[in-house]
Amino acid sequence: MKNPHCKLSKKFKVAICTLSLLLPITGSYAKSNEIKPRIPLRPVTIKNVAYSTNGHFFAVPNYITTGSVGIFTVAPDGKTVAAPSRFSEKDFYRSRGVFYYSGKKDSLTDLSFIPLQEYSAGYSVAFTNQGDTLAVSGSDKITIYSSENWNLNKSIDLKSVSRAIFSPDNRKLAAIADGKIYLLNRPEYAVSFKIEPEPGCKFADVAFSGNGNIIAAFEYKNTIFEHTSRVRLFMTDNGSQDRQLPWFTDKISSIPGNHFPLVSYLPGDSALCVFLEKSFIGKIAVVKSNDGTLIKEFKGNCYAVSQNRSLFAAAGAIYDLTSWNKVGDFSKSALCLSFDSSVPYLLVVTPDNIQRLKIEP
Repeated sequence: MKNPHCKLSKKFKVAICTLSLLLPITGSYAKSNEIKPRIPLRPVTIKNVAYSTNGHFFAVPNYITTGSVGIFTVAPDGKTVAAPSRFSEKDFYRSRGVFYYSGKKDSLTDLSFIPLQEYSAGYSVAFTNQGDTLAVSGSDKITIYSSENWNLNKSIDLKSVSRAIFSPDNRKLAAIADGKIYLLNRPEYAVSFKIEPEPGCKFADVAFSGNGNIIAAFEYKNTIFEHTSRVRLFMTDNGSQDRQLPWFTDKISSIPGNHFPLVSYLPGDSALCVFLEKSFIGKIAVVKSNDGTLIKEFKGNCYAVSQNRSLFAAAGAIYDLTSWNKVGDFSKSALCLSFDSSVPYLLVVTPDNIQRLKIEP
């Protein structure tokens, strides 16, 4: 009997059919519609964006000033504040260390920003799976904020930290700092263990498996003319290696991490999505998580997997992962993406603006 999900090119037909059989069939989507107006952007470095799981907020590093994190509040109907492209601190009022953009100080705050140390390389951001906590990484620190009032809860010193993500159960934080992996336990954020890369290599990103037992680490060779990369898997209880996947044949940019994520799990943890950064147009590879066998490739500079792992976006298209059917389009000039899992929405950051698309069932 033919598998109804096998409707892709012959080149990847067998592998995709295998993957689709492992995906949880939880529903399907049909189309996407853009929610306007678009939010204009000034020329800034934005490494990634993050949507809170509950859909109440999304965070954009460097949006207001170099070093700040802009936080948009999303109304129940999906609307956000119609913000201009250029701000200064004069457009905001300050309360308890946070700047708020609003006509009156006692009105609903649609836009706020957390002032941080100036950092032109760009911070990265991540919410917990409960959406109640935001981690901001960069400039030798991870700063932890409560989304209730954006008060600073914790400041963690880690040299050259570039990335931090929460585990699915929100009990751990995995960080990339100076090319090494640190696993911290919450709520104290004490370092549980550190994983060193192989000699001549560095780690650039991590992703938790669905049950949180394994982390997939993006490792690259940090030597001249040897900029290849691979994925290694480690156990989260003690940091021991589970397995290492083959090196990719594609060369990458010398120092990856201009846009996150670089590695993510797909449903059932049977496959991984890996972003291979290049100087012009990168490559997004979907591979089997047990042996690295290539399943599918896309050309583009970013990708996103929805928090409930039912949707995938890459190369200007949105796919329903229950069937790999295409359900929408977005700008191919996108630099970073993020899904809100509640409706869901897709947040798209291009060089000129921020766009939001609602994916309809």
